[in-house]
Formats: sequence, structure tokens, C-alpha cells
Amino acid sequence: MTEVTNVLSKYIGERFSLRTSLYPNIIFHNFGVGALGQVSFSGEVRNRVNPQVNVDGKADVGGVVGFAYGFREKKVQVGVALKFVQRQSFQKTYYATDIASANFDPSNDFSDLKKTGTGFSGDVGVKVNPEWPLRPSIGLVLQNIGDLNLDKAGKIPQQLNAGVSIHPDLWIFKNTLALDIVDLTKNVEGEDDFYKRVHMGAEIKLPYILSLRVGANQGYPSFGATIDFWILKLAYAYYKEELGAVAGQKDDARHVGQIAIGF
Repeated sequence: MTEVTNVLSKYIGERFSLRTSLYPNIIFHNFGVGALGQVSFSGEVRNRVNPQVNVDGKADVGGVVGFAYGFREKKVQVGVALKFVQRQSFQKTYYATDIASANFDPSNDFSDLKKTGTGFSGDVGVKVNPEWPLRPSIGLVLQNIGDLNLDKAGKIPQQLNAGVSIHPDLWIFKNTLALDIVDLTKNVEGEDDFYKRVHMGAEIKLPYILSLRVGANQGYPSFGATIDFWILKLAYAYYKEELGAVAGQKDDARHVGQIAIGF
């Protein structure tokens, strides 16, 4: 127990997280269908006197069907998505005595303490593409209409998001500047701070296969890149997520990788 306590003491205040997902999908001209499988896991070490690890895990499976249609030569586009999610969630606090125990096995706790729920909801969005210089797009989407209620596994609240982008192309480079503000009506608990809900970025798409991106997520710098080999696409992004009540209080760095295969 002393060894476990000493190790945990070195990481007081530190947070760790991992998420992996698989999303096979088929998209036609104005119709798409997909299935989602996702597992996420996070934990944080607290309490210097008696170190403890707070663990939060989720496993989701679900499906989505989407429709979209363009009006006035696609100057106005409207989309609707219907989705369901089944979630198994798990939360527990482990102390040094628990971890040092000879029969320590978190998988047993998951079976005993998991909470399960299934929910159905939908999204509605509209995008306007006026014929102005720099080819701007303005979008508005209402997500998780009426809340995506997952019973004992919690809920994903309804939120209204807005975004705008322009495309200042230069020579052979295709460029995009984008800004979005999520949860305009402040439905998500703990997301009242304006700067926590702001995301912005710039993309430079070089000829052939390479795209480069820089931006700011909740006030923190971010960057990424994509290599597109037509059938195979490889992407990477780095950003920081705000864990505190306001932007700039407590950041958590994230590395994201994506492999996409398809036509």
C-alpha cells in the first residue's frame, strides 16, 4: 500500500483520458446512414493526504440516419438527423488500499456498478451560402432535440450551435477560416463561460494530398494535419480541453488520431 500511495502522490491533480471509436457509414447525394461504437475512459488523482483515483468510463453503441436538401441552387441547405444511443457508464473512486489489494480487478466493479440506458433524439440544421466575396457559409444547428435521455446512464442535453466560415483562396491553395460558438442557450451544465464555448481555426489545403490546420479551442492553441490518399485518409490534431469553470483555469492536453478508409 505504501508503494501505491507513493506512486499516486506523484500525480496529484493529474488527469488521464483515452477514447477510441469506430464509425462505418455510407453517404449518398443527400442521404447518409452510419453506426457508432465508442469507448471512453478518464480518471483523476486527488487528495494528497489519502490519494484516490476517480474513474469515469463509458461505452456507447448507436446509429444515425441523416437527410439533407438544397434550395435555390444550394444557397440554402437544410438537414435532419435521427439517432439512437445505448450507453453503459461506470463511475467509482479507488483508494490506495483498494489498488494494493491482491484481488483488485476493476472489471468486476464495472459489471456490478455499470448504469445502462438507451435514448433517441434528433438534430436539425440549416446552412446559408450567399454569393458574396470569399464564399461565406453561415450555419445553425439544434442538437439532441428535447435532450438525449439515457435513463440511468445520464443524458446528453439539447444545445444550439452557430458557425460561420469564409474561403480566401490564394493561387493554388484552398483556404478556410471558421468560427463557431456552441450552446448559445447555455443548456450544458458548467459551460456558462463564453470563451469555453468558442472555437476557431484556419485550414490551408495544399495541392494533391496535404491539409494543414491551426486554431484556438476554448482559448488554447491547436493544430493538425491531414494526408489524403483518396482511399486512405490519415489525420492528427492537438488541442487542449478546458476542465475548469472558465477558460484558462485548468487545461487538459489531447492528441487525436484518425484513420479513414473508403471511397
